[in-house]
Amino acid sequence: MSDSPDSLPVEQVLRARRARQLLLAGHATWVGAITAILRAYDPAGVGLSRDPHEYAPEAESIAERLGDAASAGDAERICVDVFRFWFGAVTGRMHARLTRASQAIWATATADDKTIPR
Repeated sequence: MSDSPDSLPVEQVLRARRARQLLLAGHATWVGAITAILRAYDPAGVGLSRDPHEYAPEAESIAERLGDAASAGDAERICVDVFRFWFGAVTGRMHARLTRASQAIWATATADDKTIPR
């Protein structure tokens, strides 16, 4: 059996979503900060939309994993992995923008360590 969301039992998907919500609960400010950084650097080149939640799913995925990062390089690898999942290949301009965004995310995270979900 595949582990794709289409092949998982509904209950398992709902449990996973609830676990993610609990992990991110209380970290709306942190997810918002990551979202703002991603919107500012626009790594995928989607353009500035009026939707303030553009990049919110990616920011949540990054916030979920950033607690395991020990360096700016770790943060960049996490960001690249997340964007590869959401957008496919990460090359050229996207990678350069994502590198700068991940540096800003890491700088924000290390300025106030308490904001990183662990």
